[in-house]
Amino acid sequence: MFKKRYIQYLNLPKIPDSIISNIPLDPEMYTTWTNGYKNLNNYKWSDLYSQELNIWCKENVCADMYFGFQMMFGHNEMHKDSGTLTKINYVITPGGSNVTTAFYDDQSTLLDSYCIEPYRWHIFKADTYHQVKNLEPGQVRFGVTGRIFS
Repeated sequence: MFKKRYIQYLNLPKIPDSIISNIPLDPEMYTTWTNGYKNLNNYKWSDLYSQELNIWCKENVCADMYFGFQMMFGHNEMHKDSGTLTKINYVITPGGSNVTTAFYDDQSTLLDSYCIEPYRWHIFKADTYHQVKNLEPGQVRFGVTGRIFS
């Protein structure tokens, strides 16, 4: 019997360094953002500077998805993502050396916790309560994200 998982790594190609090096990782470079529902001050999503990334992702990951960037700063409140069941993510900067993503069944019982490896694609069960913990002060967790099922 398989253990229930909330993150699954995928054997998809890494985003080329030539594309990563053209992505601004400084939050100040992004003028347009969508804030997270419960994490208004510490989660941001943007598709600014994503044209080259989107072309590559459509050719190498999924032709029918739209990819953008997510950034997290500091403490992340427990939440379920709004409007999506599952996401595909690719962490570029983890936000520290011991950052974990924890999943909960009822906002109090820990189901599992993961230290997500950078530069690897993973599927993320976004409709389960979760939070990112241990982001280091002054560090940013920066990644690529796309909705699989809404």
